[in-house]
Amino acid sequence: MSSPLITIITVNRNNCQGLRKTVASVAQQTFRNLQYVVIDGNSTDESQEVLEEFAEVIDFKVSEPDTGIYNAMNKGIARATGEYVLFLNSGDCLFDTGALARAVPYLGAHDLVYGRDNLVTDGREWLKPYPEQLDFSFFYRDTLPHSSTFIKRNLFDRFGPYDESLRISADWKFFILAVCQHQCSYRYAPLAIATFHLDGISADASNFPMIAGERRLVIRTHFPALVRDMEELQALRSENKELRATLDHIRSSRLIQALRSMGLFTFLNGK
Repeated sequence: MSSPLITIITVNRNNCQGLRKTVASVAQQTFRNLQYVVIDGNSTDESQEVLEEFAEVIDFKVSEPDTGIYNAMNKGIARATGEYVLFLNSGDCLFDTGALARAVPYLGAHDLVYGRDNLVTDGREWLKPYPEQLDFSFFYRDTLPHSSTFIKRNLFDRFGPYDESLRISADWKFFILAVCQHQCSYRYAPLAIATFHLDGISADASNFPMIAGERRLVIRTHFPALVRDMEELQALRSENKELRATLDHIRSSRLIQALRSMGLFTFLNGK
């Protein structure tokens, strides 16, 4: 059985250092049945030099103004010829040289194949797990990792490209509609696919209100009957979290009182 052609799309704007890491991680892959597309937003830093340096690795590149990240990603989709598309934006890297080779056996039969992101922030890193079963409740509070999710290219023909009216949440919208509205098939690959640095636009806390607003708009537009149920569920989860915190505090206080009654609390604290 032949391996599917994978199109990797990288979008970049004025992030030459991140671009270099991203392109290098693609160049170092042992799996080579790739099409590599780089869409640059008319960068004014040294990004062009990086693209020229790795010209042999890149199958298509363009540097021109765009109207936002999803406009750039849609340009990449228009140039994609692979059976699957993987978005690896500037600054993100494939986990190691064998990341794609390990993922390939999971591809072929499903519309979406998602793995694990190696998340990096403040000098720490960890592999984020994802559920094997996806449902509306999952997407209401989370999303699939775009840098570790292989998307069948024909989904964009069937459902259209990313919604460029959304600044931050268009990939989330695509995933929730694909799974919860169109019943696309999916498979979880419990592998580290990409390293994702939590310093991008979607991880910036100042953008969280915008993300929440865009997601509410999508849900109210496409899933209006579920809005009240999900809001009530979210409220119950918040109440449950507060209740658990209160109970933990009470248990802790009772434990301290018991230790004190036995004369152990002052002993353990060195007093």
